[in-house]
Amino acid sequence: MFVATSTKANAGDMATMRVVAQSLGADRALGWGRASPDPCDGSWLGITCDASGYMVYIIANNSGLTGHLPLETHNLSMLAAIYLNGNSLSGDVPPLGPNLMEISLSYNRFTSISPEFFKEMEIVFSLLAVNANIIGPIPEFVGDHFKYLGTLKLQGNMLFGKIPTSFASTRIHSVQLQYQRGLDKLSGPISMFNATNIVYLDLHGNQFIGPIPNLASNIEMEYIDLSKNALTGDVPQSLMQLHHLRVLNLSDNSLCGQMPKFIKNMTVKIDGNPKIGHPC
Repeated sequence: MFVATSTKANAGDMATMRVVAQSLGADRALGWGRASPDPCDGSWLGITCDASGYMVYIIANNSGLTGHLPLETHNLSMLAAIYLNGNSLSGDVPPLGPNLMEISLSYNRFTSISPEFFKEMEIVFSLLAVNANIIGPIPEFVGDHFKYLGTLKLQGNMLFGKIPTSFASTRIHSVQLQYQRGLDKLSGPISMFNATNIVYLDLHGNQFIGPIPNLASNIEMEYIDLSKNALTGDVPQSLMQLHHLRVLNLSDNSLCGQMPKFIKNMTVKIDGNPKIGHPC
């Protein structure tokens, strides 16, 4: 049960939120703590508590925040969702708490996500950090750890390295890792995306290599964008088995061979592959 007002905050969470308010600059930008030190009495804009006085939601999108996420955020043991999109937060993203299910940190100025960030959170459904200035590889253990991860949006950052093979064992249905902005981008093969739950896959504008895997087991797949990579080989005939597929963009790779005959109401883009139509 979540309530926004008339609950006295847990003492530990109250102390933690004072640190969070100061670190985020929310004491100045949103007036957190100005009218009352209690985040659960309704005076802290964007804060929701449960009936026991623990923080469960922090929502401060487009709020002019200019600080950083403090390590103390991890002490908010019942925090289920944090939304801090569209601010100017910087520094590393620390571990945020073991019970988080929704994390949205897009359009900020972070430098990296700590490897420790992922280790305690096993029930995350949604992780969004679009254009958040995050630099570095995706940790290998992410797929093994986030068994319930459904949505991953990390496009427009400066991620590099290979996609963890453990992604194949997740329940993920939306993967958006396109357009990494660094000189080194996400790379390697994409064979781990032959899972069974993906509906939306966008990997364009990276440095992926190798063949397009057999994606036929993703029977609900609707959208695939693999353009502007370095993929090779033919376009798998198995793609014709994806009866819900409406967009397929394979432009600007090094693909070859004959194109499958897709249904007429699909959007298919293959320009920038001069060997298409020629034997591989």
